[in-house]
Amino acid sequence: MIKTFKILLISMLTLIVLSVGFLKYREYSANKTLVPSNVHLLVKLNTDQLIKSVLLNVPLNLGYYFKSSEKRSGVKKVKLFDAIKMPASLFVYILKTHKPNTFFARFSIDDYEVFERLIGQKKNLKSTTIDGTQFAFSGDKKLSICYNKNVVAVCYSLEAEDVTKTLVSLLNDKALIPVKQSGFTQVLESKRHVAFGDKHALGFLDFESGKMLSEFSFTTDKIIPSEKPKHRNFKENDIALFWMNASIKNIPNQVLTFKNYKIETDSLLKYYKDYLDLEWTAVTTQKDSVITYEYNDDFEKEEKVSVKERKIPSFNLGINADGKALQAYLARQDLLDTTSGNVNSKAFPLYQLKVFADAQNFIVGTKLTSKTSVETSSIDFMQLQLNLKRMKAEYPITFISSYLKGLDSLRITGKVASGNVVTINGKADLSNGRINSFYQLLKMF
Repeated sequence: MIKTFKILLISMLTLIVLSVGFLKYREYSANKTLVPSNVHLLVKLNTDQLIKSVLLNVPLNLGYYFKSSEKRSGVKKVKLFDAIKMPASLFVYILKTHKPNTFFARFSIDDYEVFERLIGQKKNLKSTTIDGTQFAFSGDKKLSICYNKNVVAVCYSLEAEDVTKTLVSLLNDKALIPVKQSGFTQVLESKRHVAFGDKHALGFLDFESGKMLSEFSFTTDKIIPSEKPKHRNFKENDIALFWMNASIKNIPNQVLTFKNYKIETDSLLKYYKDYLDLEWTAVTTQKDSVITYEYNDDFEKEEKVSVKERKIPSFNLGINADGKALQAYLARQDLLDTTSGNVNSKAFPLYQLKVFADAQNFIVGTKLTSKTSVETSSIDFMQLQLNLKRMKAEYPITFISSYLKGLDSLRITGKVASGNVVTINGKADLSNGRINSFYQLLKMF
């Protein structure tokens, strides 16, 4: 019996040592991944840790994980991870030579035939050949893919941008270095599920059962939090709430233009007194006058006015400011109706926005409420709370509803870490509190 136990113990220890050694080797190999030498921001997806977090969740929820919508439909869809090799870490990056909202990545292809099927099944992708190199582009040109039988280079940009030359360089190993030589030591050494950073900022993202947790620290001289942050008292269960107790400085003046209206940031900040909040409490009804024209029996054109009701957010934005002076400035810019004192409907036709201003406050919203004084102390200098479950039920927003279908709430807080370093923490709760949040996100998209 003792001999059997010893053999079992030695076997288990050997398995553990081999597993640790295998994972270390995968991590060592991942750090040899090639990336461009001009990376501005690096994102590391710790695939081994992500897979581990999902596998640990499987035994507790076998029914969920083995119920496959693909099996029910009889259609086997190809996923990206079926086509590319899966190292211990995957890397995404922003380059110094491109816009700050343009992301690049480079992956090794594991099965070229599967990868071609993946490209073919995406109806919004159009394949083409440029100078002998294979490409695929989305209809809006925001997603660009360049590939051969061994490697695929990918770019996604929030703004359309010509990235073909950069993708070809990535594909052909031009100006690439091992990621361990890129200088992003804190990102590379992190064991968190996702780590990202540049010279001035560092962030992390972790996926737990039913929730995602984030942390982001950065150096700033533009947002100066109050030494003793305070905020107003708010209603419970707001649909959305944001407040910030901080001064805003050292921002270059910009002219914000929309339609025929202009606002200068310097002019706005001149009246701002270190506090603002936005509260969306409910959904209300707005009555709009609709003018139509009809011909009478004498073939004369007559104007008819009817009333149309529609649901809108009941919200108000409150700013501690020299309200009267700010009101006068906005009136000079023709953004306020000088007769009613409310927001010019030609400038903002979507909602009927009312305005209140005095020596200490400027308030604008669809339904103005009396503001309490800023007197509730907090360890945070800013907070954002979204009750997404209530928002989806009471006021679904079509163009983003599909991205929010699995999310119930979001909470973000900001505090001073030290000196001029600010830390932003976030928590997103998903609809299914038992299932790993990363796996839930994969199922959504």
